[in-house]
Amino acid sequence: MTIRSCIKNSTYVFLDTAQLIYFIEAHPVYGEMVRQFILAAESGKSRRYLFLKLADAMQIATALHAGADLFLTNDKQLKQLTEIPVAVLDECCKDEKLNPDG
Repeated sequence: MTIRSCIKNSTYVFLDTAQLIYFIEAHPVYGEMVRQFILAAESGKSRRYLFLKLADAMQIATALHAGADLFLTNDKQLKQLTEIPVAVLDECCKDEKLNPDG
């Protein structure tokens, strides 16, 4: 069985935490397999937000699933999202940085 054959009939694929850890830590046995799985899944579908890193995509998806109405981050790039309002900490706290006792 190949990675492509595992996912060919899937619309949404959820990765267990262990698989993500294998990928992030470049596990000597499973790290490359999970990377190929992710690439195969993405190559068959057009990703709407190519700029999102895997961790960011997981956090956004979790926030949306939980019903959050604001995503607080310090990553200005995430302001491109349209599914959820994004507040950038540096921008929110600009005045506090100038006047910390304020």
